[in-house]
Amino acid sequence: MQASRDNQWQQEEVARHRARFGLSAYESGGGFGSTRQDPEFLRTTSVKKSIGKERGRIASMLGSFASRKKSFRKIPQGATIHDVDPHALPSRDSRQQRVDTMWMKDKKKIMWRAIGSRFHFSHIPANVADNTYYRSAIAAIQAVGPGVVPPSPKNIYGELLDNNKEELENWMDSYKSKWPIYGLTIMCDGWTGPTRRSIINFLTYCDAKTFFHKSVDASAYVHNTACMLKLMEDVIDLVGEENVMQVVTDNRPQYKAAGQILMERRPHIFWTPCAAHCIDLMLMDIGKIRRVQQTVETAQRITRYVYNHNWILSLMRKYAGGEILRPGVTRFATNFIALDSILKKRGALRQMFASPKWHDSRYSYASTEGSKIQDLVTRQSFWQRATTIVKAIKPLYEVLRAVVREIYPHMGFLYHIMVKAKDQIMEADPAHGQSYINIIEHRWGAQMGKELHLVGKLRYNYSDNYSDGCTYIIMLR
Repeated sequence: MQASRDNQWQQEEVARHRARFGLSAYESGGGFGSTRQDPEFLRTTSVKKSIGKERGRIASMLGSFASRKKSFRKIPQGATIHDVDPHALPSRDSRQQRVDTMWMKDKKKIMWRAIGSRFHFSHIPANVADNTYYRSAIAAIQAVGPGVVPPSPKNIYGELLDNNKEELENWMDSYKSKWPIYGLTIMCDGWTGPTRRSIINFLTYCDAKTFFHKSVDASAYVHNTACMLKLMEDVIDLVGEENVMQVVTDNRPQYKAAGQILMERRPHIFWTPCAAHCIDLMLMDIGKIRRVQQTVETAQRITRYVYNHNWILSLMRKYAGGEILRPGVTRFATNFIALDSILKKRGALRQMFASPKWHDSRYSYASTEGSKIQDLVTRQSFWQRATTIVKAIKPLYEVLRAVVREIYPHMGFLYHIMVKAKDQIMEADPAHGQSYINIIEHRWGAQMGKELHLVGKLRYNYSDNYSDGCTYIIMLR
């Protein structure tokens, strides 16, 4: 009775397997050899005998399995062999792949290898693959199919360049048509290269789009007020004075003086200094405060010592799991970023200078500078000052980041976030916060205290007590 139940269970499992995966290749007429029914291909008597012997061996194995089945756990009603042993039946991944799937994988490998070789042997940065035109070029090549001759260097720098230039000019015409509607901002950006060549770039901004307008080689010019004023007015006359709303420059004295004269000559045009440059100058002035300067110099001293000795640098990386140095978005912001970075590695630096490896090294007992640096790192007063300064300066640095990132126009919210930053500075450091506020207000009043920023503040809630009602009315006239 028990054997019959075992046989019935085995037959049910085979039926479930066939219902799920179908007949095997041998049962459905396939196999390793030919399926022709020619007499010469039929099984011989000896083969039948060998099969009979194998059947006997299989029957004995099944009987042995039946005798041991009681020791196995009971299989629930409706369960399959796959529920008991997931590896008993072939998985989907182990089945034969479709021919078209394997073919596509081969094609992908060929294409990727060709593109990779193009990038590597032509020294093309890998991030070029994120370019929209790169992906559109690949899609166009796939669409046209084989047999199309690629363009030569002459084609690329000839007719194709002319075509792109013509398309860009047509697009610029549509861009210029929006100048009378939205107004135009002219941005002036001057810089000096390593060869001491002075270049002044002029850009136009309209409808959330910025375009390069022209470049002036000012190496032979005297960078005084008259020169800067003439360059600005030349660009204004070229784009149309009636279209220009404001001119944005950096905060150098000659630009500021030229901007003031420009507003007197053309009252409808605003001159606005660069907000990022103004905030950077605030950070510069804050960095000159004695307690801030001493703290920053101490952090720089520790950092220089660590990075000037390869063995100490390697030990620091082991404990800190990274670097101390991190560049900031501007020159003076870098000092505070470095202070914040070393503050985050405080625990790791303390562990390093207290470790047996440090005390057993020659830098610990044979170097006077090493002992001094160890004393600075273990000094609690340094870390307390650094923590207070970083907390107080962080709100101003966040304003700088918001301006530099240029994710969206900041004219409408700059006044708002600057006032909020001053409140946060006072909360972070009530004892010294007023000295920071005085510097911010001095720089803001001298350079950034423009009517446009205050009018932009109207996008926020009127309940904020930033200015009295009369000031708003004057700004809106």
